Amino acid sequence: GAWTTSGASVAIPKDIDEVVRRRVKHLPDELLALARALAPIGRSLDHKLVAALAGLPAEQLAEQLDGLVERQYVVRQGAHHFFSHDTVRDRIYQDTDEAQRRSAHQRIAELLERKVTGAAAAPSQLAHHFKRGQDQDRAVDFFLLAAREAAAKQQLLEATMMLNEGVELLEQSRRKDRATLMVTCCDMMAATSVATHPPSCVKAVGRLLEAWKDIDPDRVMAMMAARKRRLERTPRFLRRFVEDKPGPPKPFDPATRDPVMIFERLQQVLVMQAMAFAVLGEAELAIAASE
Repeated sequence: GAWTTSGASVAIPKDIDEVVRRRVKHLPDELLALARALAPIGRSLDHKLVAALAGLPAEQLAEQLDGLVERQYVVRQGAHHFFSHDTVRDRIYQDTDEAQRRSAHQRIAELLERKVTGAAAAPSQLAHHFKRGQDQDRAVDFFLLAAREAAAKQQLLEATMMLNEGVELLEQSRRKDRATLMVTCCDMMAATSVATHPPSCVKAVGRLLEAWKDIDPDRVMAMMAARKRRLERTPRFLRRFVEDKPGPPKPFDPATRDPVMIFERLQQVLVMQAMAFAVLGEAELAIAASE
């Protein structure tokens, strides 16, 4: 793979990624620094975010952006700029030092949270940057918020993917509310994924079983029977003060330590897991989960 011209050998690039890598080496230092600062934003470059992130005087920033446009690393469409191709952005991003990338993502997340673009950023966008920045606990909060918004729109697969991201970060987290958040995410994921992504449902219920492993079914059944006997001994005119009020069931509270509430919820998510196993063709596991 080489051409020979006037006695000189010129290696032919193997792919477009190698072409980009060679071109990047010839960028002037100040343009390469700007491209590396902007690559973590993504391909679309909001001009207000670019200005805040670059921290350069307006004229200097405009001149450097023009330099990237002239060299076809960036294209201009009206008042907006874009990296000319995903491969260009990806190569610049991958060749940037990891610590510099993390710092840029963190800064981007903080700027977006402050609405520097003039509009509120999507929770999934904030989660993306905080995850790749220096505050992954904040990323968990935004992944959960993004999942709730997606679920409210019946975008259940999107919600499941957001929850999977949050759970992955929680596994490494040391935050004090980690256990409650893990139950919150897995309880929600069991419901959103049972039909859209059964493996996630199986995984979520498995984590709930681990979180609630101390729940003794025999003890819970005895507690429920005792409550029923107490209610039967309560004078009829007083029962309305202690009986469950009619109406829709109360939503499950992930922070609860009430064994009865946990036991009842566990029966519900086990049904979801059985359905997920059935969809996956695991008949024996489906039967076992439903028993």
